[in-house]
Amino acid sequence: MCDLLAHASLSLEREVPFESARSYKTAALGAVETAGAAISRVLPHLTESDVHELVTALTALAAMLWQYAHPADSLRSLYEEDPRLAHAVAGFVPRLASMTQNLITGMLVHSRAEVTARTGKQDP
Repeated sequence: MCDLLAHASLSLEREVPFESARSYKTAALGAVETAGAAISRVLPHLTESDVHELVTALTALAAMLWQYAHPADSLRSLYEEDPRLAHAVAGFVPRLASMTQNLITGMLVHSRAEVTARTGKQDP
């Protein structure tokens, strides 16, 4: 799935039949809404807009990081031969987890700052 995400907007969504695009976009929207609902349950301080932005960012990060963590055979051979060039290769799950934590932390800090600015009171 992550392999396809990187290609969706670049190739797969171009010049496809209208109904195929509608079907794909409807399924993608359903997945975003399902993920968003789960995130909202565990992070109730995030706004609906924040949650949507988080899902979008994580989807993009997952697509990119998957490519880095799973290089083509020719690149894998190059990295084995010259490890200096393998700096982008990292474990998919640990790096995505770290970036997810950083995004959520930043969003929560930003959300609290907005509440403070609006109300003049610190959000507990």
